[in-house]
Order: sequence, then C-alpha cells, then structure tokens
Amino acid sequence: SCYLAMLAGLDIRCLLSVIDHTGRLGAHSLAPQILHAQAEAIGIPLVTRQVRVSEYDADYCRVVKELKEQEGISGGVFGDVNIGNSEAELHETWVKRIGNSAGIQAHLPLWNINRENILRMLISYGFEVLMIVTDNSELGKEWLGRRIDMETLAELKSRYESSENGRVGYYHTLVVDGPIFQKKLQIEKTSRIFKEDEWGANWYLDIEKCSLSSKH
Repeated sequence: SCYLAMLAGLDIRCLLSVIDHTGRLGAHSLAPQILHAQAEAIGIPLVTRQVRVSEYDADYCRVVKELKEQEGISGGVFGDVNIGNSEAELHETWVKRIGNSAGIQAHLPLWNINRENILRMLISYGFEVLMIVTDNSELGKEWLGRRIDMETLAELKSRYESSENGRVGYYHTLVVDGPIFQKKLQIEKTSRIFKEDEWGANWYLDIEKCSLSSKH
C-alpha cells in the first residue's frame, strides 16, 4: 500500500507502528528494533507509540493528531483489503472514523483488489516478503520464514481451491526488500516460538538478529 501510494504521487513523511502491552507490534509480534531496522532500510522515519488495548481508538487517534501537528501530515495510508474479508465493513468504518476524528484523509490503495492479485503485485514489483506468523491448525511452523514467490502463491491457491471452508490458513508477513528499500534487511538469527493468546494458536518467527546490507 505504501508503494502504490508513492506511485500515486503521495509524499510519505513517516511510518507509524503502534506497540501493544507486550512491547511488540500486535499480531506480528515484531520487536521495535526490527521495525526501526526496516524503516532505516527503507529510508523513511519510523514513529512508534504504545497504545492501550482498552483505549486503542482514542490512543491511535491521539498519535495521528500529534503527527498532523508536528509533521504537517494531511492523510494516512492504510493497508486494509476488502475482497475476501468478512470484516471489510468494520475495517472501512474504523479507518474512516480515525480519519474524521484526526482530521486527515484516509487512503486505501489495496481496496477492491483481490488477495491473489495483491500477492502477484508484490512479486512482480520485486518485493521480498517472508512469512513470520503462521497458524498452528492450517499452515504450521514449517511455513515460517517462507518467501512469498510464485511457487508459494501456487501452493496457497491450491490449498484454497481444495479447502472445504475456503481458507488457506492465517499468516502475517515481513517485507525485507523491494523497490522502496535503499538497503536490504538481512535476517541473521531466528527462533520459532509457539503462543496461544488473543490472536489464536500461532507460530512466530522471533527475529533475534538482523542487519542492513547494501544493494549496490
């Protein structure tokens, strides 16, 4: 969504990540130092703020208002998708509510693009995307660290077509390289962790060490 926003001519002033009570990025469970390393690799400043789960909307809106006042931002780019998302209406309502409350315009570059085409776009644009969270029931720990490429896409599509409930499994990803990256984020040391929490029963790729490498 960030790249499409750039192609559309938007000036991306900063990246925003909100940290929960665990000190990590929500469902991705990424440590702040990994997020900062990714932002440094891209070359866009990262803003991190801790939010309370019980006051998530209010805290998020407060952070956006701060950025509006301090950085002069007039809009926010969100990565929400609607096609194939049973909670699309809730997502759209939330994004619009945050935008209206903070006085900014909400941009949804991925809206009305189906998930398969989004993955194809990522691959064709040259993004390197790794799976860092997988559910225990559908994908399992074997998929952790797997790169999203045409082979992976074909396997996910096959799983979807043969699934009785139309599911391929729950997963989250981390982008480590691509056309918006000035340097590549190198993952050097990881461990696999299983957790059952508010996000379900999932496997996590805990990144213990990373570095930045030149692309030239």
